[in-house]
Amino acid sequence: MSDFFIPASLRRGQLLLAPPLFESQDPVQTRDFVSRIFCAHRFDVLDNRYPFDTTITHVQIGRISINSFTYGADVSIDPGHLEDFYLLQMVLEGAEILKYGSKEFHLHPGLISVIGPDVSVKKSSPAGTRKLLVRIDRTLIEQICMQHLGHGLLKPLQFEVELMQNTSRGMNLGGLITFLHDQTSSKDSAFRSPLILANLEHLLTTTLLLSQQSNYSDEINSPVPPVSPGFVKRVEEFIDANADRPITIEDLSAHAGVSTRSLFAGFKKYRNTTPMAHLRFARMQRAHRDLQSPPDRNTTVTEIALNWGFAHLGRFTAEYRKLFGESPSETLKQARR
Repeated sequence: MSDFFIPASLRRGQLLLAPPLFESQDPVQTRDFVSRIFCAHRFDVLDNRYPFDTTITHVQIGRISINSFTYGADVSIDPGHLEDFYLLQMVLEGAEILKYGSKEFHLHPGLISVIGPDVSVKKSSPAGTRKLLVRIDRTLIEQICMQHLGHGLLKPLQFEVELMQNTSRGMNLGGLITFLHDQTSSKDSAFRSPLILANLEHLLTTTLLLSQQSNYSDEINSPVPPVSPGFVKRVEEFIDANADRPITIEDLSAHAGVSTRSLFAGFKKYRNTTPMAHLRFARMQRAHRDLQSPPDRNTTVTEIALNWGFAHLGRFTAEYRKLFGESPSETLKQARR
């Protein structure tokens, strides 16, 4: 049982895959497992007519985790206040009743719910309900929100609860959650590369901040003055010196001493690109160098691409050909002659 438990010291840039399935017919064992990956809670089986067959998958990526749940019986879950994390939930099959403070929400497929840490929570769902849950550490989302704002939070970050997936923003967030779940659940996932992992938690958290209405949305989306070319140059030099290390937009804005919005505005105005696009370009140049001078004859294009943070080989090949006029395999083949 201990193989399932996630050490509290897990840091950004690490991927921990739990065994593919946690399966149990024991409510107490299930409650204890879920308490370890989320928080302590009251767990009740509401109807014993159905067998209690529980299936859970769990993937930890730094300060976020992606989880799938199926309960075979009618259940009630009462964690009270989440306190140190935000919870995103997508019902895939079945339904769920969410009591969130004094309000009640009826969750169903096609709806994303965003649950904050400072409001009491109680959930109940019928047998067979299947759902995806994403746990995001409170410190992570508050840190990224402050990076976007360029200042500290004057009041706790609060989101609206419901987001329909048939809206453009709902499709962005829901599609990303599904994609990350599918990709990270594979034992052969290319997302094991530290250069890729460093950006996954930031990507998901930023998408949430930009997709779902919050009490900081107006300020996050307001125009900002562009950053001076000097700061842009400093970030370019930082990227060129550290392209082999995990880098997030948080790291770049901290180095520049400006908010992420200002940094994006500066790169757009003075370079007609984005900071992360410049990072991809720098890594692409280094992948090109390694393909021209491979460390040994057994080196593959896939190994070099993953080493520089390119998880999608098809996209890497297309971008490489556009930049260098030939495919990565052609460069490697010439180097072996």
